[in-house]
Amino acid sequence: MEQKKKDRLTLVIIGAVAVAIFYFFNKPYEITYSYPVWSKDGKKIYFTKEVSYEKRFYLFSMFGAPIDKRDCYVMSMNADGSWKKVLASFKGDRDEFSYMCEFRGLKITPDGKELVFEVDSYGKAAYMIRKSEIYAVGVNGKNLRKAVSSEGRIGIIDFSISPDGKKIVYTKEDNIDGVNKPRTVWLIDYDGGNDHMICGENSHAAGWTIDGKAIISKFDELSMYDPLSGNVIREVKTYGYSGTEFDASMKSLNAIEKTNISPDGKKEVWEGDKGIVVKNLKTKKERLIIKGIKRP
Repeated sequence: MEQKKKDRLTLVIIGAVAVAIFYFFNKPYEITYSYPVWSKDGKKIYFTKEVSYEKRFYLFSMFGAPIDKRDCYVMSMNADGSWKKVLASFKGDRDEFSYMCEFRGLKITPDGKELVFEVDSYGKAAYMIRKSEIYAVGVNGKNLRKAVSSEGRIGIIDFSISPDGKKIVYTKEDNIDGVNKPRTVWLIDYDGGNDHMICGENSHAAGWTIDGKAIISKFDELSMYDPLSGNVIREVKTYGYSGTEFDASMKSLNAIEKTNISPDGKKEVWEGDKGIVVKNLKTKKERLIIKGIKRP
């Protein structure tokens, strides 16, 4: 009888420890919402969600080495913040130290039927070594597919969909040593075929012109590339990656500008410090429709 009591006590202790480990490791320390975009009818907002965990896990790591984890989700919600739905989820690549993923962008196709996004996965204690992938998924959460992938030290850092929805231009970055990061611009069919480089020099794809006849690339200067031949159409000198000079150059080239304005022009959505914010452009009233959790 005494032995049975000891056995039951042992099981209770083991169970309590397991529950404690599960609770502490699965309690997020940061939840981030990013890249909000409107549906074409203005009734929904699509966005990304990253849930980060970090705990000192003494049972499986020496000296309490932290084990990191980040879960990533593509989601939708009504314009008022209600009826949230997961459209796609990613857990990253797991090893004995960490398994992390990170979104690098989310955009909606011109016809409003699909979302295109880029997600990075990081492996064991080597932030420079990653897997970058561009995916597409229906706005209803169906037909998730991979369009392009890059592994090792070469990652994807930006992408843009052509106005007709038939092409994706994206930028690759070669993280040679953490300091030198030469970039190249690539073009691919929307279905994932015909992937090829169109600019081998240090460049960064900034987007498309409104008519879709040229790709705009930036680095030390702003360039326009013919998506068919890859030839430079013309160059516009700039004084940096961003700021008024670059913005003015983009407008002068009739570029597609990034916007978070609703289709009816009445609201604006953006990623704020605390979460996703919607602003009424007439009344100037702002509303936090989904709140994140920041690192303590």
